[in-house]
Amino acid sequence: MARLLREWREGVIVGLYTAALFSVWAAVVWFVGGEDGRASVPIPLTTLVAGYFLAGLLGGSAYGIFYPLRRHLAGAIALGVVVCTLVYGVVALLFVPPEDWAVAVPVAAVFCGVIAGPISGAMFWYYSVARRKK
Repeated sequence: MARLLREWREGVIVGLYTAALFSVWAAVVWFVGGEDGRASVPIPLTTLVAGYFLAGLLGGSAYGIFYPLRRHLAGAIALGVVVCTLVYGVVALLFVPPEDWAVAVPVAAVFCGVIAGPISGAMFWYYSVARRKK
């Protein structure tokens, strides 16, 4: 149980750090970009930042809870697909109008999860293997 909590905590921390980086990037685009920057983000900045942090919390939680999958490359890739699908699903909710959520959000989330997930999963696996060698 202690290992599960430690892995979950680490996953959440990494997810929230990632959310913070994306939030800083969004704020820079918002404030430095002027009208063009604000027009490129069709939702309020606070909503976008909150969504990034929710996505980071969910993705980081999944990463930590399912830590045994990271022992093997195939499991880590499957975990990457799950994590990326969760994260992109939350972000899609921010940008897709509510009347289109039933179709557009699952399609966008799964598509992005399948594209980005294997790469993320391979990185998860590499990080886990490197950490075990220490």
